[in-house]
Amino acid sequence: MMITARKLLLYFVSLVGLGLCAATAFALIPSPTIHVWKTGPDDGEQVPSIHWRIENHSAKPIVIYASFLYGPAAGHHEASGREDIYTSLMKPLDVDVNAYPEAKFVQVAPGASLEGELKDAQIGEWSKRKLRMRLAVSWGLEEASVQKALASQTRNPSGGHPANPIVAWQRIGWSNEISLR
Repeated sequence: MMITARKLLLYFVSLVGLGLCAATAFALIPSPTIHVWKTGPDDGEQVPSIHWRIENHSAKPIVIYASFLYGPAAGHHEASGREDIYTSLMKPLDVDVNAYPEAKFVQVAPGASLEGELKDAQIGEWSKRKLRMRLAVSWGLEEASVQKALASQTRNPSGGHPANPIVAWQRIGWSNEISLR
């Protein structure tokens, strides 16, 4: 069966009409690989930390939401003896806040990696109670759309949380699980 250019164009247009092109584009970009391991506190350091490395194995750059990547965490959730640590909110919130950190993003080039430590005083508490931990990292393919949504929200506050545009934009990459003991 020969596929003509017209048939291919009609197929593409039907995908656009169904809104599947964006989803298909994301399906073609692999989620970044996220490695974590427990480090601190060392050498008199008071705040426990988790070391992380984010690797981009795709052929396109990715953007990491980095406002909470170095700590403290944006949130956490306990489930089945595991503490999930979030570097972004996981769902939109309908609450106003008095202060919230400025949105920071870091681009990771194809084949490159980003490395650092998340420092959070609660890691020590989680270590006492939990056997395992994993890190959730917020990422996307581009920054322009989320910056536009953030700017729009600043100009016209809707009563929602300032991070809601980030939640709508983000994809979540999960790290390996590690033992906290």
